[in-house]
Amino acid sequence: MAEERTRERKRRPGPPKTWTAKEADEAVQVLKGALVGVGITLPSVDRAYGELSMPLVELGRARPDVVVSLADCLTELVELRGVVKSLMEASESEKEAVTADG
Repeated sequence: MAEERTRERKRRPGPPKTWTAKEADEAVQVLKGALVGVGITLPSVDRAYGELSMPLVELGRARPDVVVSLADCLTELVELRGVVKSLMEASESEKEAVTADG
């Protein structure tokens, strides 16, 4: 599971570079899939056409309730990451204590 998430993170776009139209299209599909996974639909999400040297993803417009739902999901994710980080740190501390005692 952790290995799968690591591979997933490596696929995500990183710092600015020269993006291809295909990469922009793939980013749109990844975003749409993630939004569907949390019950959010942004019908206007698409690749912005026109600028060929730097294709962009058009996020478009959304109803206020959809924007609030998206913000709630992001906030929850940040909170969960904090909890996971705390648990991992506690687990590492316990391992170190056991090793020191052993």
